[in-house]
Amino acid sequence: MTRARAVVAALALGFATIPVATLATAPATAQTTPKVRIMPLGDSITRGAIEYKGGYRGPLEDLLVGGRYSFDFVGSQSEGPATLDDKNHEGWNGFTIYDIATRIHGWLSTAQPDYVLLMAGTNDVGNAGRTGAPPFDAQKTAGELGDLIDTILANSTAKIVVAQIIPFRDPYAARDPEARAYNAELPGVVSTKGRRVSLVDMYSVVDKATEMADGNHPNAKGYSDIARVWYDELVRILPTPPPPPSTSSTTTPPATSSKYLSDLTPLSAVNGGGPYRRDQNGNGSGKIKLDGKVYDKGLGVYPRSDIVYTLNGAYTSFSAEVGIDDICGGAGSLKFEVFLDGAASPIYTSGTVTGATPRKWALVDVGNVTRLRLVVTNVAGISCEYADWANALVSASGTPPSSTTTTTTTVPPSTTTTTTTTTTTTTVPPATTTPTTAPTTTYVSQLTAAKSGTGPYRKDLNAAGSAIKVDGTQYAKGIGMYPSVALTYSLAGGYSRFLSDVGIDDVCGGAGSVIFRVFLDGATTPAFDSLKMTGATPKKRVAVDVTGKSTLKIELTRPSGATAGCDYGNWADARLTR
Repeated sequence: MTRARAVVAALALGFATIPVATLATAPATAQTTPKVRIMPLGDSITRGAIEYKGGYRGPLEDLLVGGRYSFDFVGSQSEGPATLDDKNHEGWNGFTIYDIATRIHGWLSTAQPDYVLLMAGTNDVGNAGRTGAPPFDAQKTAGELGDLIDTILANSTAKIVVAQIIPFRDPYAARDPEARAYNAELPGVVSTKGRRVSLVDMYSVVDKATEMADGNHPNAKGYSDIARVWYDELVRILPTPPPPPSTSSTTTPPATSSKYLSDLTPLSAVNGGGPYRRDQNGNGSGKIKLDGKVYDKGLGVYPRSDIVYTLNGAYTSFSAEVGIDDICGGAGSLKFEVFLDGAASPIYTSGTVTGATPRKWALVDVGNVTRLRLVVTNVAGISCEYADWANALVSASGTPPSSTTTTTTTVPPSTTTTTTTTTTTTTVPPATTTPTTAPTTTYVSQLTAAKSGTGPYRKDLNAAGSAIKVDGTQYAKGIGMYPSVALTYSLAGGYSRFLSDVGIDDVCGGAGSVIFRVFLDGATTPAFDSLKMTGATPKKRVAVDVTGKSTLKIELTRPSGATAGCDYGNWADARLTR
């Protein structure tokens, strides 16, 4: 069945979903996109266990409704809490990959899914080595999952999103290395299955210290984070939803002006401590205040907070000052992140921020971006964690507008507080006793690299010697490569982020087959892995934290078994920020 309610009810997850008037579900007669059939497929984690019997399906349903997608969960099982409208699924307690494979033909024939969300392998890890069972073989188990994927592809037209499995913790912590070994095999398996199959990382998004209900099932917060990963990938591959049934223009502001986010209506908003606040701190007790500076504009939130705005390419920059509100003193431990267009990796991250950390300056390029997502998560413990996106705004020019700043100063030894209001026009935060500045950008093509491998590369050109162009966008800066080549740059701990758009140059049409990888400080495990990309694969955004790192290596290779062709790989707009 398809979800009917217009305003999403707050889940029993420790989060509150903010009713947004412009997101009311359109009547059935107003829908302009086809209903898609989504099959949640897997074991008890899909079915839902321990803290939340609907599993990830409840929070995923909320996200899909908030995004105005017309959908139907399908499967032979139907269960879940009252807050879950669409209860159909194919999650089975204790099922291994083999158990799913023996029944998948019938399920596909009946349900006819358009999309399959497949997470399986936890019980394969758990059952291995028991009495009479052979030891766990990660490669063999991943091969069985590959066979299951082949069966789904051969017996349906569905697109498949495959998830790496979540961690194990006590009393099953000894199984976690086997889970990691299995997960490490999956990128290679998925890369051979074609464009109907993609892979998402569930292992790293579920914190086994804080987001597990027992040794192998997530708690409510873990399920919520799992739902967000599924949703981000579905946004990438689902048909575009219809526009909201509203004449309001607030979610797509005119490109001729800057807009504070507190004056806009978000596409969706989830906040951990009741409603998020516009132009107030997170508990609604007063104006936003960071490092003694009072702000008239901004967003006050409480973790986990997740707010999405529709930009539709109307702006070129997003800026904000971020930190824990002065009301908390030195307490709190949070992380601020900015995501663009459903990307799995943030384009900006604050690192760990406490109440004693000076406010930070977030400045992000949002040119041609459709969606801006602001996330605040808890890092360690729960205390006073009122998070501020102070002066959060989007601008067509990249220059923040004038703002009124109220500074509160206490003059010793008297306890009298003198408040002075001044109006300043600035392009960076006003100087204070703790000055902050916008990040400094260095393009990688400006640096000298140590080359390894046999392939050629060019600076600010594709490997063929013409302008870099990916998905119709031409870039003035970047690195063009041809497999197999790697470039290593010395960072000396002087940068915080490596950013780039990667893809095969448009000159190749739909041809080519490559993999982009990023390695830090000589590690053998990549900090970024694009998996297999062809000339028909949309570009991917790279955002890697390089804080404190000494070396950065960017590498272009071919997938195993791929033959040479038009393999002009671009690290478009590759840059380092301080």
